[in-house]
Amino acid sequence: MPCGSSVLLITALDGLVPVVLDRVLPDLVPYNASVGPHVDDQLRRLTLTDAGLAERERLVLAACRSPGLPHEATMGLPAW
Repeated sequence: MPCGSSVLLITALDGLVPVVLDRVLPDLVPYNASVGPHVDDQLRRLTLTDAGLAERERLVLAACRSPGLPHEATMGLPAW
C-alpha cells in the first residue's frame, strides 16, 4: 500500500476485518491500537491523520462488537 493513504487503509480494513473475524471466530481479539502509522510518527510507513486513526479504531472495534466477540485493546504513546 502506498504511503500516505488513510482512505486506502480504512477501505482495506473495512473489507477485511469483518471477513477475517467471521472466518476465524476467535475466542478473544487482541488489538494493538498503536499510533505508529500517524503522519507525525518519525518511523512511519503510513501517514494516517488523526481522523484516519479514529476511523481505524471505530472500524476494528465495531467489527468486534457486532458479532459479540470479546476483545481488548492496548494503546501506545507517540514517540514524538
